Amino acid sequence: MSSQVTPNGRRLVTACAECHRRKQKCDRRNPCNFCIARKVPSKCLYGNRLRPTRASATPEDRPRADGSVGSNARDRSTTYGLPLNGADQFSGHEYSFEADRNRLPSLANLLRDDEANPGASTLDYSVIEAPYSNGPRSFHGYLPPTPAIHDLVDIFFAQYNPQLHILEKCYFGDLLSLWLHERSTPLKYLKPEDLIQELDSFPALLFQVLGLAVQVTSPDALVLMDMTKHELESAQAYSDIGIHLLRSFDMQRFTLVAVQAYLLRSSWLKNLGRGVESWHCLGVAIRHAQELGLHEGREIHQRSSDRASKTLSLFWYEEYKRRVWATVFIFDGLMTLMLRRPRMINIEDCDVKKPMDCDIPADRSAGVPFTVQDGCKPNAPTSTAAPLLLRELVCIVHETRAQKTSTPHPKDYSVITNLHNRAISLLDTAPPYLRPNNSDTSWDSEYPYLPFQRENLLSMTNLVITTLHRPHIGTHTESRTAALQAAITTLESQHRVFSQTPRHLYKLVGPSFCTIDAALLLCVMCTDMPYRDGLKQRVEQILEHSTERLVAMQEVSSVAKSGLQVLRECYRKLKGAHGGTENGPNSTATLVPENIPTVPVDSENIPGSNSFAPALDMIDTPSSLPLESDLLNLDLTNSVLPASNYFDTAFWLDHVGQIPLPASSLPGQDFVWDSLTFD
Repeated sequence: MSSQVTPNGRRLVTACAECHRRKQKCDRRNPCNFCIARKVPSKCLYGNRLRPTRASATPEDRPRADGSVGSNARDRSTTYGLPLNGADQFSGHEYSFEADRNRLPSLANLLRDDEANPGASTLDYSVIEAPYSNGPRSFHGYLPPTPAIHDLVDIFFAQYNPQLHILEKCYFGDLLSLWLHERSTPLKYLKPEDLIQELDSFPALLFQVLGLAVQVTSPDALVLMDMTKHELESAQAYSDIGIHLLRSFDMQRFTLVAVQAYLLRSSWLKNLGRGVESWHCLGVAIRHAQELGLHEGREIHQRSSDRASKTLSLFWYEEYKRRVWATVFIFDGLMTLMLRRPRMINIEDCDVKKPMDCDIPADRSAGVPFTVQDGCKPNAPTSTAAPLLLRELVCIVHETRAQKTSTPHPKDYSVITNLHNRAISLLDTAPPYLRPNNSDTSWDSEYPYLPFQRENLLSMTNLVITTLHRPHIGTHTESRTAALQAAITTLESQHRVFSQTPRHLYKLVGPSFCTIDAALLLCVMCTDMPYRDGLKQRVEQILEHSTERLVAMQEVSSVAKSGLQVLRECYRKLKGAHGGTENGPNSTATLVPENIPTVPVDSENIPGSNSFAPALDMIDTPSSLPLESDLLNLDLTNSVLPASNYFDTAFWLDHVGQIPLPASSLPGQDFVWDSLTFD
């Protein structure tokens, strides 16, 4: 191992941290060849570290025989101003100088690390190539001033967190105040050693919160205008810095804070259209949560020696962990729908209770569940109502996979009908302030996020219904009707959302994805269905409104730009199929900038086109309607979108290819249109 001896006899370590830990020679490269070979380049860190020799080690540096600790061992606890029980902290975790007690647990840690990293593991999957390599302390230079931190945190909890309620503000506030040295009292619900681990990972979570806050903050917001040029440049990289902190400097321990940080990172990536990276980051969050046992049920028992305040604190913290797992579960289910990827959570392995539909009280040592707290109104909206409904919706997604409803010709179609009815009943039984129809809007002024939650719940429910019925559009009139109605309802909902969305939020992926997904389905299905002039005008109006929204969003959203190109061509086919002018005054071609270059695409190279062709061979389609090769031969190959956009034109073309064209002999065409409703 590379080292030098200073004049006072102490050794100056010159090897990287990982080679020094493994007691092997280091070639001093950055990263060194040994770390590259072991696929852990993020652990290849250098610093001028003095290693005391055995003779020069002072008693203060060593754990004492009674389990107490010296001054140096207390550094991390005193950093946060926390009391630390020395016996609890060092029992089994450090080298013991007492005779016959040298268990060398560090050797076990070393072996466990080697077993976990024989090659590339989930933790080694690089979701970014972080450029920050100046050591764990260097991230402080990227943080804004403390007042700006508080402002951005408030923006996050006001504008972004209500969407899925990823964090509980009271628990995040506890850690933030400790980390900023604004509080020194210990937390009743965490042991000191557990709290230190959570605080060690907290900067990574803080950077993710700041990154999402910057992502949803208006550029002319006061908090951003007060920043210096350096601080603004750092603000654009907050999320990257946070994930770098998680993957570096030995912060890969399993903590609740790390689970939430990976969840926020996944959300940040998805907002940019980076679907694959987002999915992998979500996978890391799921594995961390499972290592913590969040998917397993756990009861809180009050011992006779415990005070009620301590038991209540532990009870609410356990409830908090159930809510974190529910969020992980929801993320996995919705990502399955959007990316068409397999589920990473098996619902059969989860026996944890679902969270309670009540807010966590500010004073968790005295608050009793399901009671009206001081200053709260009876029957007021709860922060968990919308996530609980989304959780039930994801349970339906799991059942659709278990029942294999994607099979084109199911043995028992009633299974699909029952799942459809369950999804609809979620909307009917939702609390009045979240119910899409005849909703109670009296709370909207006090809880400004409620309109978005209502529309989001409606869109996600219809996304599930669309996914459920899409494989059966060509064989069952009921599925055709349900899919068309779901698409129309989604587009009308997104039109309402768009009218209330500020321009700087156009870059978020949710509105773009829901609009493109529903519009393509409606467009392709209507291309093959004859309909009356009144309905034709209404459908085309909905599609043109959808196109106008995508035109407005494409300047800041690569997802909207790629989807717009596909929708533009599909709509042109629709108007041509029904006797309209493909480039007439109402055509979407007039809404798309003319500087987007387009060239023909070879349909044989389009992902998913081969799986679509056999279905067309079985369909007796009139010659006047477009065939598969015509529908998918869209002018989209010369894309100007960034390569990192997962939802590119190939993704949406494959999406179109998954929509089976119904047989012309399928009965009930008039019934389908007569049963649809429009706002």
